[in-house]
Amino acid sequence: MNSQLSKIEQMENYIKRTNVTNTQYALTVDEWLLLAHEVVNKPLDVISIAFSYGQAKGYRAAKAKKS
Repeated sequence: MNSQLSKIEQMENYIKRTNVTNTQYALTVDEWLLLAHEVVNKPLDVISIAFSYGQAKGYRAAKAKKS
């Protein structure tokens, strides 16, 4: 468990070092609540959706920045 906590801390540090200032592409409270409601029934699906959604939002943000 200690190594998992260490990995989680590494992930949190990675996020902090990225220094994202534009929250336009972050999950909204409504989106968080929808995912939180479903996590009881389908925890792995919810995690997968959250990551894929974040990746898609990040991709679109980078694409919009280039234009």
